[in-house]
Order: sequence, then structure tokens, then C-alpha cells
Amino acid sequence: MNFFYARVSTVAQNEGRQLDAAKRVGIADDKIFIDKESGKDFNRTNWKLLTKIIKKGDVLFVKSIDRIGRNYKEIIRVWQELTKDREVDVVVLDMPLLDTRKEKNLLGTFVADIVLQILSFVAENERVNILERQRQGIEAAKARGVKFGRPKIEIPEDFETTARLYLNGEIHHKEAARRLGVKNTWFVSHALRLGKKKKNYRAAVPERLLPKGVDGDKFDFHAKKWFDGEMNARDAAAALGLNITTFSKYAHKRFPGRKSLYRAKGARIVPDERFKKVALSWLEGKTTAKIAAHNCGIGVNRFTRLARLTFPDVQRIKSGYFTARNPPNFEEIVNDWINGNLSQKEAARRCGYSRSTFSKRAKEFY
Repeated sequence: MNFFYARVSTVAQNEGRQLDAAKRVGIADDKIFIDKESGKDFNRTNWKLLTKIIKKGDVLFVKSIDRIGRNYKEIIRVWQELTKDREVDVVVLDMPLLDTRKEKNLLGTFVADIVLQILSFVAENERVNILERQRQGIEAAKARGVKFGRPKIEIPEDFETTARLYLNGEIHHKEAARRLGVKNTWFVSHALRLGKKKKNYRAAVPERLLPKGVDGDKFDFHAKKWFDGEMNARDAAAALGLNITTFSKYAHKRFPGRKSLYRAKGARIVPDERFKKVALSWLEGKTTAKIAAHNCGIGVNRFTRLARLTFPDVQRIKSGYFTARNPPNFEEIVNDWINGNLSQKEAARRCGYSRSTFSKRAKEFY
């Protein structure tokens, strides 16, 4: 099978000349591999893909030896690996002597190796010369006063005043950037840099203790209820139109040193009628702890602990919810499995479950 490999150093360069050469030798489009990367090494996407596909007896065509690469030692190593270790023929179209399909005797191999050594050296030397000319050109341009990179943006006159308003939490960074006529990212980065350079600048700005657009009294009311264990963070955040993370962050900022009794001691939460109803459903075996906890908006462990504390005299019925979903003879199969009369695989097969599902439901059943 014939393959063709083409390479150009940058995306801007055109590989059309190499593709024309591939068509002249009759290579199908799906057998042409193109990389637009530097030839300094062989860490190229399509080259690595090609070397995985190509096998013994295949033929690899390239326009010239420098399309394979521009590293002398690496070109020699790859050539040896392909032609000798993997027994793949390589054809360099611009150099007929580098055609491993011809003259496979000792003299032909000797001539091909000599030509390969010379061309590989020339390819790497050309890359070294290109880099040297590039370096000299950059140094000459700098000496003439040429500036490289994006032009520097001058800091607006009222930047410090606007940055102070932003750091004070009085305006949004998008509004501040709009006023100054700069990009959002530029404004934020320079505002923070200004705060670091002036030691007392950020210290003089009061810390933002309230989310934007939220009434302070309303926020404090829900935060105190959360700290007192009368409300969970999810409900408090939802009442304020915030997410849980934002609510928790600003609650601790406004009331430093306080810890939520809801988080620290779930037993101190006063269960309402809805919680009692859900807890009884779980204790009576009508639902799972996971579903019940989700309905109450708390974690499973906290729900089960609080449910048992709320109803200490109610014995949980463990099998009621799962019996309706399991086969009629589920209890008998589980007993046979526990007693060693059935393997887990056979017991799961009889129930129509996977082994992990059977094991899980057997544990829940008992």
C-alpha cells in the first residue's frame, strides 16, 4: 500500500506543490498525511498516526528529505527504523537515489546511506541558518527601534478613580471598563496590579460584605436563621436569589467566627411537619433514605440521623419498599446465597439482576 507524507512549517505555508507530486505518483487522497508543524522533531500528530498505520511491504513517498524532518540524527534514526526494522520502502521523489525499492544489494544500500547522510546534514544546516538569519533580523530591527508585540495601551487619566469604585464594590468591572473604553480583562488585571503596588490602596477600600443587588436586612435575616439552625443553606440562598456558595461566603464575611448549627449539629434543627411526614415514610419502608433526603434538601447521613432522633420509638421497616420491586422468591434466593447453596452469579441470574445490583438489594433487604 502506498502512502504520501507532506509537511510545511506553519499554517500560512502552502502544501500544494507536495500534493501535486502525490497525485503524479497516483496516491489516493485518504493515503496522504499532512502536518503543518516544525520539522525540528517528530512529535507531530499525523506523522505519529502514519507510523502506527504503515506496515511491512508498504511504500512511503515524500517530496524531499527535509519534509520528513530537519534534525540530522532523528532523520537517520527514523530512516533506519522504517527501512530496516519495519521493512517499509521509502521513496524521495526529488532524489531518485533515495528509493529503497531499487538496488537492494550492498552497493545500492551503501550509496543510499551516503546520500541520506548528506541530505540530512543539509536539511538540518538549512534550519540552523534560517534561525540564525531570523535572530540577526530581530536584533537589527530592535536596534532600529522597532517594537515587537501588541502596542502598549496608555492608562486613562481617570483610571485610578474608576478602579477605586470597582474595588469598593460600587460598580461592576464591565461598567468600569466601558467608562474607560478598555477591555474587561485589561481593566481587571491593571486594577489588581495597582492595588498591589500601593500598599495602603486596597487596605483603604472597605471589603465588599454584601452581594450586588441584595438588601442587607433581608440577607442578615436569612443568614441568622441559617446560623441558628432554623434553615438550611439551600433554602436561604434560594430566598435571596443566590447560589449556595455565594450565600455562605458573604454570610461568614458579615458574621465572622460564627458556625451554622445546621451544618455543625443536624440534631438541633427543628423538624417541621413536612420533614416528619417524609421521615415516617422512610421508617415505614415506603421510600429510600436517598430519595427522602433529597426531598428534604439535606444529606442522607444527616437525614437518617435526624429522623431517628425525631422518632426514637419507631422501628424502621427495612424490607417494605424493596419487596415490591424484587422477585417473589427473592428472600429464598438470598437465603440460599447467604448459606452458600448458591453462588452470587447464579443468584443474580435467577433474579434477573447484575451481580452488583443483586448484592446491593440483598444488603438493603436485610
